[in-house]
Amino acid sequence: MAQNSQQIFDYSLLKQRHKRALTLFSSADFIHEAAAKSLVERLQDVKRDFDRALIVGGRYGAALKAQLVATGKVKEVVIADISEGWPEQDRVITNETLPCDAEEFDLVVFFMSLSNVNDIPGLLVQGRMALVSDGMMSLVMAGNGTLDPLKNAVLQSESELKGSAERRFHPLPDARDVASLMQWAGLALPISDEEVIAVSYASVMDVFKDLKAIGSRRFLSEKPESALNKGLINQAELFLKQGNDRFDLPVHLVYGIGWAPGHSQQKPLPPGSGQISLTDIL
Repeated sequence: MAQNSQQIFDYSLLKQRHKRALTLFSSADFIHEAAAKSLVERLQDVKRDFDRALIVGGRYGAALKAQLVATGKVKEVVIADISEGWPEQDRVITNETLPCDAEEFDLVVFFMSLSNVNDIPGLLVQGRMALVSDGMMSLVMAGNGTLDPLKNAVLQSESELKGSAERRFHPLPDARDVASLMQWAGLALPISDEEVIAVSYASVMDVFKDLKAIGSRRFLSEKPESALNKGLINQAELFLKQGNDRFDLPVHLVYGIGWAPGHSQQKPLPPGSGQISLTDIL
C-alpha cells in the first residue's frame, strides 16, 4: 500500500539509524518504558483475553512482550519491525507490508512505530485485516506537540542566522487524528487519548544524544541543504533556556484502541426506532 503514498521517510537511512541504536537503546528508553506501562494498563481494563498478539515495533518489543504475557491476558506474542536485530524479534516488515496472514491474530499492537511510516492509513488497514472478527487493535505513538519547543527554537534560530529555515521536521497526528484514521481503516468503536511527559535537559546536544540512542535522528527523504551547525544549536539552546540552567521538552503520547468488525459489537439503532419522542421531553 505504501507504493502510492508520499515517501516522507528514507527507510534505508532509518535502518542505519536503528542498527546503530541496537547497542544504545537501553540508555534512553524511558519514553518507551512509560508508553509500554500506560498501554498495558489500558489493556488490563479490557475484559478480554487474547490467544495470539502481534507487536509492530521492535525497539521495546521484548520488554512489552514480557509485560503483556505477565498480565495473564495474552498467551503468545509475535514481534515484527522494519529493521532487523531487535531482541526476540520474529518477523521483518518489508515495504510497509505486515508479514502476517489474514485473521492471524486477535490482538495487534502498534508500539511507537507509526511515527516512522509513510502510509499510516494503509498500515492500519493491514493491521485490521490481520485481526480475527472482533479482534482488538491497540496503538501508541508520538503525537502532535512532541518536542515542539525545540523545533520552534531551531526554526527561529535558523531564520535569524540564515534568513530562512529548512524543513527538518515532519508533522505528527493528534488524538483526534488517530481516532479518525482508525475509523477510516475500518475499525469499529475507535477511541483515543493523549498523555504528555515532560523531559528535562541541560543541553540540546543531550536531546540529540537521546534521539540517536533510540534511532530517531532525522531520516526524512528530503535532505536539508545544510546540517545544524554549532552556532545555530547554541542559539536554539539560548531560546530554550531563557536564562535558566535547564529546559523541559514535552513528549505527547497518543493512544488508540479499535476493534475489527464483529457481530457481537454494539451498533447504533436504526432511525425511527426510538421509543420516546423529543417533543415529549422538550
